[in-house]
Amino acid sequence: MLFIDLEYGSSKLLRLLVASVISAFYLAAIALARPFKRADDDYLACIANLILTCCFVLGAAIQICEGVAYDDMCHTLVGLTNGRSLSVITIALTTSILAGSVLVVTIKTATAVGAPTIRLVSSGRPPALELPPECHYHSFFSHAWGTGQDQTHTCVRQLQQLLPGVRIWLDVDCLDDVGRLEESVADSATFLVFLSAGYFESWNCRRELYAALASDRPFIAVHEADTSKGGAPIAALQAECNTSCVEVAPQAHPSYSGPEELLAKIFELPPIVWVRVHDFQIESLKEISLRMLRHSQRYRSGSLLAAGVAVPGQVGPYALHHPVTILVCRDNNGARNVAEEVAVAAEEVGRRLSRRLSAPSSTTSATRTVVVREAEGVLCDIDTVLLLYLTSRTFLDEGGTVARMVQTAMDRRIPIALVAEQEPSRGGCPFAQLLQQTPRVLQQPPYRLYDTLAVPLFPSMEHRRVSLRHILRSMGAVPCDARALTRCLHLCRRRIGRLLEVPTPGKARLAGNRLLWRMRPGACSGGVGGETVPPAV
Repeated sequence: MLFIDLEYGSSKLLRLLVASVISAFYLAAIALARPFKRADDDYLACIANLILTCCFVLGAAIQICEGVAYDDMCHTLVGLTNGRSLSVITIALTTSILAGSVLVVTIKTATAVGAPTIRLVSSGRPPALELPPECHYHSFFSHAWGTGQDQTHTCVRQLQQLLPGVRIWLDVDCLDDVGRLEESVADSATFLVFLSAGYFESWNCRRELYAALASDRPFIAVHEADTSKGGAPIAALQAECNTSCVEVAPQAHPSYSGPEELLAKIFELPPIVWVRVHDFQIESLKEISLRMLRHSQRYRSGSLLAAGVAVPGQVGPYALHHPVTILVCRDNNGARNVAEEVAVAAEEVGRRLSRRLSAPSSTTSATRTVVVREAEGVLCDIDTVLLLYLTSRTFLDEGGTVARMVQTAMDRRIPIALVAEQEPSRGGCPFAQLLQQTPRVLQQPPYRLYDTLAVPLFPSMEHRRVSLRHILRSMGAVPCDARALTRCLHLCRRRIGRLLEVPTPGKARLAGNRLLWRMRPGACSGGVGGETVPPAV
């Protein structure tokens, strides 16, 4: 601007007018192009150029009214009598714009920090979504319309929210010509396969598979395990592939050697299980994103992804800050194994927390000990929880021992942690089947066993970790990142709530300031002659 009218430019409006126009155009360019990697840098650049434009425009008005007490030109063009009044207005307006801009930046930054988007654990920032020069999509999502369309659409929409800027090829969004499927696969950096019943029987799905083999795209398998939602067991899907994928020298991949080549590529890594429940669905989406990022040029070394990814608000580790005894029934097959797994998870969290707090392990492990015992002859105090493992055989035990044990525990006001197995090979079954098998007395008042939601227990490692955290929370655990005051309030509220419960007459006694429930041997496991033994008072 200083090179405009070198002799008289400082006393004329041309410099200010040109500067205002250039600043306004630059502001529009930044707002449209958003050239910075971080959104808060874009906001800051826009605000800076907005303030600069305002300063140039208001400077031009001051130039008109400068140095006069009263000027017709100033009054006619600006509407003020002198430059002093205009200077006061300029300062007030600029200060208001600056304050408002700072407020907008603060709100946008706070929103961006708290937004449920995927972040790198190593840096706390969203990952950089880079694409190879020859590709326009981060992934191609292949699925069977009959059994996987709804799931894949949900998956893509959720990924687009968690990874702003990700480009995923999906038929409803990108398919213009079914004859160009092979070109679309080659235009994507990775190849997502949604495994559901009938996937390998679809000719178009096989075309996409052969094209992915020909272009040597990394495979990411997502498995629908729920048979009621179109899923199928892995063994059935592999058998379907061996039966259907038998084309000889398909056009997209003339060197195709048979189903073995395809199965080796798809199942090179264990498939990601697709789960619909919110907290578990986030784990599925995180694993999909992590595998996509590992194949990008920026993160191929793996060092930046070694700590994994996280989503703000996801279920974090829970720690027990008081001793807890988990009761299990010996006739509830599998319950003890789950209880031991919960105990191990609690101890691991306790050790990590003690190391983080630099506290001696001897002083912290005692406050987070989980003891697993059979519900027979055990003193059940306010830190006792009964773990009920729900499978297709839970209430089909001989003599109905499990049902009587649950009823006795509820009579004694012992909290019950419901854990529902989801793996069919381990006894997982639909909830409707559990309702049919559960004794009616436990479903009706005053028991209402299923008024408490059961924690689903999944077999995959990432989902099982979330299941264990939910089980610990149902036993009184609090988040590890909770402050000391929050933990104390939670513990006090839990103890007061248990003490204020009115026990059934003849089922409890008051000792000091604690309610104790004592069960005779056999009280929770059938007793003598298969009848529940009333407790000692």
